[in-house]
Amino acid sequence: PAIGQLESQVYSARALVHSLVPLLTVVPVNGTAAPASTPSYIGQFFVDTTGKKLYFATGVASSADWTLS
Repeated sequence: PAIGQLESQVYSARALVHSLVPLLTVVPVNGTAAPASTPSYIGQFFVDTTGKKLYFATGVASSADWTLS
């Protein structure tokens, strides 16, 4: 392939990787009580360090979208 085609393929691959990073990165949130904030993304985890409970985000509309695991 020509250099221009290779550059285009590399750019497309890089864009794909960058779009997948949020899906592959799990960033837990923690606090000393049940979560009161709205989850940032579905699948996010929240750790209640005092109650030793784990919550899982099933939506992103309100704090009610945290589900106790």
